[in-house]
Amino acid sequence: MNPKKPNLQYKLNKIDDLQSILKEEVSISQIHSINQTLESIVIRSLSIKESKIDNITMQDVELRDCSLDDIVFSKSDLSALRVPKISADRIEFLSCRMSGIQIYEATLKDLLFKDTKLDLSLIHIYCKSW
Repeated sequence: MNPKKPNLQYKLNKIDDLQSILKEEVSISQIHSINQTLESIVIRSLSIKESKIDNITMQDVELRDCSLDDIVFSKSDLSALRVPKISADRIEFLSCRMSGIQIYEATLKDLLFKDTKLDLSLIHIYCKSW
């Protein structure tokens, strides 16, 4: 069974300073972020849709309530990311490092992990009965 691919628009808005637009609550869509570092932030509510994120590094980052739809992460370091609650649909992680990621409540659908390291990660997944 193959997961559904993310649905991305051909023209995404390039974001040069992602950290500056992240607030306590934020909703982002149709962005392309390249070569970013996010440091020492806590975001209470984050929604990202139809976006591509390349070569991002997250250090001491917590996303308390996160919703991701139609996202491609590539060559990114998400190690030790803390995400107490996440809903994710049609996400690809390509050549990423996600060592020690902590997710306590997850609703996940159509995810692809390719050449991605997930060692020492803690992910609690909620499954619906069919």
